[in-house]
Amino acid sequence: MKKICGVILFLLTFTQGIAFNIGIAPTSFEISLDKPETKEVTILNNTAEEMRVEVSPEKPENYNEEHYLGKWMRIYPKVVSVKPFGKQIVRFALRTPSDLPHGEYKSYLVFKEIPKKPVDEINKKENMKININMLTEIAISIYGEKGNQNIIAEVKKVNLKKDGNKIQLETEIVPKGNSSVKAFYEVKFYNVNGKLISNEEGIIGRTGRSKAEKFETLINLPQKKADRVNIKILDQKRKVILEKEMKIITE
Repeated sequence: MKKICGVILFLLTFTQGIAFNIGIAPTSFEISLDKPETKEVTILNNTAEEMRVEVSPEKPENYNEEHYLGKWMRIYPKVVSVKPFGKQIVRFALRTPSDLPHGEYKSYLVFKEIPKKPVDEINKKENMKININMLTEIAISIYGEKGNQNIIAEVKKVNLKKDGNKIQLETEIVPKGNSSVKAFYEVKFYNVNGKLISNEEGIIGRTGRSKAEKFETLINLPQKKADRVNIKILDQKRKVILEKEMKIITE
């Protein structure tokens, strides 16, 4: 039992210090689809051994098939070898139909480290051998925009509750246009007498195109006691989607 506990403790300590074997730059793209585009991505090998990396598109869950950019993506090469502490360039091209409807499209571009050999695990009475291959898989977002973006959103749910020295903002946002919605918040805190104490603002998150998205956002409370808030939720063009006066709920 002591030996097993020691191995578990070692693994927990070991994994806390692990860095990704590969790095990717840049980590996202927003590309116009009004003309053919070819882009480059750099793969960095952060290890002392040569590695092979497979590159492929993947459909986001919150985008329907007709809005999936990956089916028009050409990647070359699809498998690359990267020298120790070296780098390699991968290119991808987008070739969309000329009659593609206006709107936003998306794909993930996934970089998956190919294992050198199978994981070997042997467990005997007094002899334990563990060979762990820690493989990295990284996905970056590729957004494509064709023509005009019609950003329309509905906030179906907004709640506030106190969480220590913060408040948790819970929202559910439904995209109703031909684009995702990048949602932001602006919050004004008031005391029981209605006097403004402080302001906070920040980002809530980004929806897809096909369904409602739920978000939970932590916001700092002011040092002085706040009783009520005025909250605005805005889109990426700073248009107000919702404005509401709310009381802070204490659990």
